[in-house]
Amino acid sequence: HQTLEAMQQARLRINGRTRVLLLQNGMGVADLIAERFPAMTLYCGVTTDGAYCPEPFSIIHAGSGSTYIGAFGHSGDPRAIIRHLPATGLDINPCTDIEGRQWQKLAMNCAINGLTAVYHCRNGEVLEQTGAPARIAKLCEEIEGVGTALGFGVWVEDLYQKTVSVLRATAANYNSMYQDIERRRRTEIDYLNGYLLQQAQRLGIRCPENQKLYEEVKRREESFI
Repeated sequence: HQTLEAMQQARLRINGRTRVLLLQNGMGVADLIAERFPAMTLYCGVTTDGAYCPEPFSIIHAGSGSTYIGAFGHSGDPRAIIRHLPATGLDINPCTDIEGRQWQKLAMNCAINGLTAVYHCRNGEVLEQTGAPARIAKLCEEIEGVGTALGFGVWVEDLYQKTVSVLRATAANYNSMYQDIERRRRTEIDYLNGYLLQQAQRLGIRCPENQKLYEEVKRREESFI
């Protein structure tokens, strides 16, 4: 939700030679940025690395993963961005289907992040909460339905099993939505489950469990925003 404001502040430096990489959770922002700033070249990134900041200037790398970067709405070469990023310590790859990767990450985030905010716990502790596995299964079923209807079925298949694997692999991680709620900040829920619900409404698909989770997180937001 802060991306457009940041881009507006930098607008005087944006021209035909500008390359911008969006590396963030959720979907919907890239479309808005591309519409507002058509002259620049836009790339999107997706990462499964997990990290959190226990205090200013201190970062805990809580889960190792991979990062994929691809062109958004054009045929540009993502290696133009990748060559400026760290060559060691991180697994960074060019991607020809970044929207599919985004949907894969969106699906995981929709199934995990809101629950850590609601249950107030690390990723690995979600499965220990009463009723949580059943909630995850319902969330995943709805997410798979919407993703498949939009043509991203291959990216969201077997979502429940993959979600459980990610929860275990990043067990020590305090994900971004948990951190936002803990620090009384606005979350990314509008661009995660909120985005999913927008697509579901457009398709005429009901997603009651995602709707419930979305409302639970929004109530927590509204208590301090």
